Amino acid sequence: MEQKKHKWYAVILAVLLAILAVLTALTLAYAYAGTYKHNQPSNIWSIIWDKGYIGLWLILTNFVALNAGIAGLITQKKGVKAQLVLSIILLALHIPAGFSMILAIGAHY
Repeated sequence: MEQKKHKWYAVILAVLLAILAVLTALTLAYAYAGTYKHNQPSNIWSIIWDKGYIGLWLILTNFVALNAGIAGLITQKKGVKAQLVLSIILLALHIPAGFSMILAIGAHY
């Protein structure tokens, strides 16, 4: 029973990793390709950024992923290597996600 619980946590970590990677990619796309004309979004990346609240979702997901990665390292058992690897990747992705947010904020101003 205990082994099954830890496998589910590895699945949760994988889902968080996928969500964080997609949001980071959308943020970088906005930072490098988002344009505005007359303070209105003029391409798809700017529209997604404005209407989808990508920045807010990235901050929330980054916070949740950081906490889940730390919890994954703490609760890691010997038999579940995927949990260890996913926890380390989530912790490592925390820095590029934050940097992409800084780039996106700087691209608008």
